[in-house]
Amino acid sequence: MTDAEMIHCPENDRQINRLRAIMHRLRAPGGCPWDAEQTHESIIPNLIEEAYETIDAIQRKDHEHLMEELGDLLFSVVNLARFRNTDPELLMANANAKFEHRFAA
Repeated sequence: MTDAEMIHCPENDRQINRLRAIMHRLRAPGGCPWDAEQTHESIIPNLIEEAYETIDAIQRKDHEHLMEELGDLLFSVVNLARFRNTDPELLMANANAKFEHRFAA
C-alpha cells in the first residue's frame, strides 16, 4: 500500500503504518514547514507536554480525554522514533521481548 493509500486506511492493525505515512507526508517536500524543521531535540517540549496532559487526564479520571491524550502521546513517541530513523514496530518487538522475558521468570 502506498503512503497516500495508507493515510486513509481504516484497518485497526495497520494504524502504526498509517501514522508513519502521515508523518512521511508531513516531512516531505510541500509538507508541513514546521514539522520539516523539527529534530528529536526540538520536540522534547511537545513530548513532555503530552505526557503531562496524559497524567492530568488520569488524575481527573477523565477516561474520554485520556484516550485522546494517549493517542497524542503515542504520536509523539512514534515521531521521536522517526527522527531517530527507528522503526516503531521494531521498538515494540524489543519491548515485548524484554517484558516477556522479565515476566517469564
